Amino acid sequence: MHRTSNRYRKQQGATAVFVAITLVPLLIATMFAIEVGRVYYAHRGLQKLANLAALDAARVVSGCDSQSLPTQADLNAAAQTSIANNGATGIVQTVTVEPGVITTDKLAGSGSGVIRYLTPVSATNTTAMQDAHGVRVTLTRKFPTSLTPFLSKNGSTMIASATAEQPALASFRLGTTLLTLDQGGLNQLLTALLGTNVNLSLVGYQGIAQARVNIANLMVAANVTNVNDLLALKTNLPGALKILGNALSLASDATSGTAGGLISGLATQSFTGSSPVTNYFGQALNGLGSALNPTVSTTLSAIPFVDGLGLLTALGTTASKGNTIQVPVTTTVPGVASLGVFLKVLQPEQPSNLPGRAGYSSSGTPFTTASSSQIVTQIRILLNGIDLGIISLANVRLAIDVQAANGNSILTRVSCPYAGNPASATIQTTASLLTATVGTFSGSATAQPVNGPSSGAVITAVNIPLVLSLSITTTVGTRTFGTTVTQTGSGPTFPVALPTISSAQNLTTVVSSLLSSNLSITLNVLGLPISLSVGNILSAILTPVVSLLDGVLDPLLNALGVKTGVAGVTLDSITTAQPQIVTTALPAGQ
Repeated sequence: MHRTSNRYRKQQGATAVFVAITLVPLLIATMFAIEVGRVYYAHRGLQKLANLAALDAARVVSGCDSQSLPTQADLNAAAQTSIANNGATGIVQTVTVEPGVITTDKLAGSGSGVIRYLTPVSATNTTAMQDAHGVRVTLTRKFPTSLTPFLSKNGSTMIASATAEQPALASFRLGTTLLTLDQGGLNQLLTALLGTNVNLSLVGYQGIAQARVNIANLMVAANVTNVNDLLALKTNLPGALKILGNALSLASDATSGTAGGLISGLATQSFTGSSPVTNYFGQALNGLGSALNPTVSTTLSAIPFVDGLGLLTALGTTASKGNTIQVPVTTTVPGVASLGVFLKVLQPEQPSNLPGRAGYSSSGTPFTTASSSQIVTQIRILLNGIDLGIISLANVRLAIDVQAANGNSILTRVSCPYAGNPASATIQTTASLLTATVGTFSGSATAQPVNGPSSGAVITAVNIPLVLSLSITTTVGTRTFGTTVTQTGSGPTFPVALPTISSAQNLTTVVSSLLSSNLSITLNVLGLPISLSVGNILSAILTPVVSLLDGVLDPLLNALGVKTGVAGVTLDSITTAQPQIVTTALPAGQ
């Protein structure tokens, strides 16, 4: 018994030693687990702060409800305010806020496009900031004081980062609407612009006008991998039409597919003088290259931003820019011997940039605009004669040039959705300015004009015994159609036609008012000038002529984006969303 008791006593002592040895690592493991939990909890809190600060800064960088680019100070203030509102002012050590462009690994040249990240830009680079719709916020703080100094080093720095984005973009145009399409006029116009016979039906034109085009499909059809290559592409008109037709055929809707087939059919026809043009799509699409650096994201490239007819017309006017198009017009108006009408496109219609931001630069330049075409209409009229009572004037040649300057629209504000209110875009529009010049011309009324209206033309006077020298004084008058109007439009479906901006004036009224109020003939009798007012007489003769021209020219001008007396804005897209986290990856090198 004594020996057994001693053996048990020795075993108990060994167990105590074993337990003591085992408790040490268990205690260390427990303390380590607690330490890891404290660090994890602290980092999770820091990451939450970074996420919230990034979301708040994204609301600033997006430009929602703003008319200017954010500064670095604006972004820093948004992040600091977010941190303060979440009770972490004394915890966070440093706050770094970087605006930039959200891109993908695929756009960078490798990967599947799933990985998204921020390419930082300087907040002082106004050009780059126009495309900056993302922001990265990186926070640091000290590790929490360790309970076990031998397990961690006090004073170490903890880092968390979050990248967020909020797009606030819109695209729009000053262009034709389905109600203004005219089959005969469009066939005639596009035949002249494209240099090939165009004979499409009204239904065909309506389908092309309803079809929607996006950058992504244009890039696929052109076999290029980025937007800048598309804009810099050197091709001729048939090649450009083929790209447009294929791009429309790639769309998922039947209307665009049918329109693509019609345009692809045009591309196979023979063309007159179709030389390759550098930057073909860059010119036709308003020179978008500068507005799309860095390369546009896949999200934006998929947004339809122009209709098929608008782009078709733009391709044609790019190819024939500066060429004169004769408009066949016949008239039986008494007193008119012959009539010639000619159009010259000085500048094609320019749709807005691919969805762009609202507002203005510090110099007052708007970020996103759209403009109608700049066109000169040249009218040459040979009159049989003007009876002034005691004398009659024969072979009076009257030249009327009407230049439609660019109507202009500016995207002034994009409002993001909130509390059940949909996103909206505010656009400020100034209708086209018409400048009319009245004078004389030499030669045939139906020959292509070489010069504008002139003064001093000799007109034959009859019924008097003297040979007289008569000159028509050149008169220039300017009329602004409508006023600058601000309109707001919203979806949810697009395109949205905003209410037409209209005035009572048109081509007839502007020309008639010039003729009746300003035009005079100087009669030289034996070297003595005698002024005769013939404006009212000419106005009476020409009013039915100009009224006829209104009916003929309006559909053609509408197709080119110019509306005499009205301005119609079509809102093609609004791209907004609540700010969202893109990634929580740390910046490179951290």
